[in-house]
Amino acid sequence: MKRILLFLLVASIVLSLTACAKTTKEKVTSSTEPGQLSSAEAAKSIHEIDFSKASYKSVEGNPYVRIFDPPITYTTILKTPVGYTLPEGQTDEDNLRSRLFTKYTGLVPKVLWTAAGEAFDQKLNMAIASGDIPDYFEVKYAQYDALVKADLLADITDLYNKTVDPVIKETFASADNVDIKAVTKKGKIYGIPKATGLGDSSPILWVRKDWLDNLKLPEPTCIVDIETVAQAFINNDPDRNGKNDTLGLIILSRYNSADGGIGSLADIFTNYGATPGQWRVKSDGSVIYGSLMPEAVSALELLNNWYKKGIIPKDFATWNEDVYKQKVTNGEAGMLFGPWWLSWSYMTDTVVNNPKAKWIAFALPKEKGKNYISGASNPAGYQIGVISKKVKHPEYFIYALNDFCYHMQQEYYQKDIEEAAAVNNAYTPLSVVPLRADSILQCSYLAYRYAKGEITRDEIKSLTTCKWDIPYNLFIADAAKVVASSDNPYASMKDWSNSMGYTIGMMSLYNSNVKFIRSDFSGITKTMEKKGTFLEKLEHEAYTKMIMGDTEGKTIKVYFDSFVKQYLSQGGQEITDEVKAEIQANK
Repeated sequence: MKRILLFLLVASIVLSLTACAKTTKEKVTSSTEPGQLSSAEAAKSIHEIDFSKASYKSVEGNPYVRIFDPPITYTTILKTPVGYTLPEGQTDEDNLRSRLFTKYTGLVPKVLWTAAGEAFDQKLNMAIASGDIPDYFEVKYAQYDALVKADLLADITDLYNKTVDPVIKETFASADNVDIKAVTKKGKIYGIPKATGLGDSSPILWVRKDWLDNLKLPEPTCIVDIETVAQAFINNDPDRNGKNDTLGLIILSRYNSADGGIGSLADIFTNYGATPGQWRVKSDGSVIYGSLMPEAVSALELLNNWYKKGIIPKDFATWNEDVYKQKVTNGEAGMLFGPWWLSWSYMTDTVVNNPKAKWIAFALPKEKGKNYISGASNPAGYQIGVISKKVKHPEYFIYALNDFCYHMQQEYYQKDIEEAAAVNNAYTPLSVVPLRADSILQCSYLAYRYAKGEITRDEIKSLTTCKWDIPYNLFIADAAKVVASSDNPYASMKDWSNSMGYTIGMMSLYNSNVKFIRSDFSGITKTMEKKGTFLEKLEHEAYTKMIMGDTEGKTIKVYFDSFVKQYLSQGGQEITDEVKAEIQANK
């Protein structure tokens, strides 16, 4: 009942506002595309138009959608992909992604500047320091924190409460509103975070199934089984080429359970009870940094044992992602950690190089039959959309978010986004459309059941919780069905990689009864700004040394305890005290 009353209240407020505005006679219905807008060439800036007089197209029965027509311009900046070249005829400002955005919202981005990789962050940090920021742009949490402290952002608290589509707010609520809480500063909201589905970066275990079959090995059921499989892969010629040229378990020196990702050991630690990189509030109210949790010792001892036995390559600490991928795609490695979406690159490239290759994925708990525990990204740990305080009417961008989410629910959206996909997603002017916490897991489960013939396409629609997930869920389900129904699953590598990622990769998490753990704090404290980089290096080096056994003759336990003391004495205790104070202040 509260949800219904809230919807009616918000709707009445928005309707009263729209009564004062000029609306075009044309209305867009849910069965039609938005159609052509007036020419964007003569579009005026958001600084030139009184919001109450801005003309727009509306959607019958949905007061949260306003597609501004004539279009309205605004300024922005873009972080472009390293080494990426736009297709011919496309520019930073005018491309398939930006055109689709304008078509859906009536806003036209004017790009002030672009940069790639670290150069973008450096240039943005300079812009923040000078106060010279665009109308709308997207940032990381540390930059968001700096912008708030500099008082450069528009306060959108009331707009979030009154103008954001209730369906969007329900999406944030599916994760207990942790992302919104993370961007709330002293009771005020200054940005829209890109909430993502749980499990997106979880480093599951990918294994060459054809190697398991060649060696007649059972599938691993818990973490300690990795050793048995790895020893067999090293010693028993799993690829049957008659050479001693295969590796056991390949890893990268990545341990952060708030980040996960390619090559990460994060979930080894989480399943042993530690959460490196996350801040945890203990039952007694005290705060501890997850990398200092004593439970990490058992995981480090396990990894050191694997290293001594040669299960982990001796030179893993020198590897980057390029080396890591090459070890997989050239057939040297048949067991690795990585997210579900590695199917789109690592697994696909392996199969292209060797059509006999088969992959399977596992989410292995510490003990057989127990729940798998995975670290989740920090709340608001991805992009955060922010609006300059100089913009008198930040409503434009709130409606743009509403508009895009509305269009994502329509049947024409999948066709539109497939066409726009010829341009890298980094060129999407507004990318903070949130996902429900269970979106990726649900997509996987539905695709898996559809491929097996257990549900229909109509049932996929009815079972999808977030309605703007429907077109994508159908797209993935169709791919899974094509692969399951084909005599040659590799006939369409696009369908195969999509099916593999969801029905094999992500389904391993679904079947493990996964429990996700998030950090209880996402902010940046004063001491973090001063000493954070140094302490991160200290932590990374200590963990890597312990895995490699470079502990000055001490046991892992003794070396770990000395690391903890050093960490706390060189700024870690001050940071812990600051984090505790901020957590208490924001309760």
